[in-house]
Amino acid sequence: MERTGTDPAFARLCGKQASFRARLTPKPWRCACPLPPGEYPRAEGAARERFTAWCERYARAIERFATCRYLETVGERAARSELAPLIEIHDKATRCGEALPLA
Repeated sequence: MERTGTDPAFARLCGKQASFRARLTPKPWRCACPLPPGEYPRAEGAARERFTAWCERYARAIERFATCRYLETVGERAARSELAPLIEIHDKATRCGEALPLA
């Protein structure tokens, strides 16, 4: 993770939890969108309506951004066949192959 310039706090978190999480969509503040409303649960009523409105605003805001950029393949060039669908989902969701600004 050091080689890729990963945020040190995120790298420590991954080490402590013995896991790695890849973000598929931009963080709201990186695409000029406010944070979602904090109420929970949002099952019905005004809280649900506020969250639905926020989701729609967020979806519009992220249209102009990619979450990551494909740089290079390290290691085996061919992905294991069982991983190919997961890689395809990741690449589509993050828009890593598109010439968009990162958020």
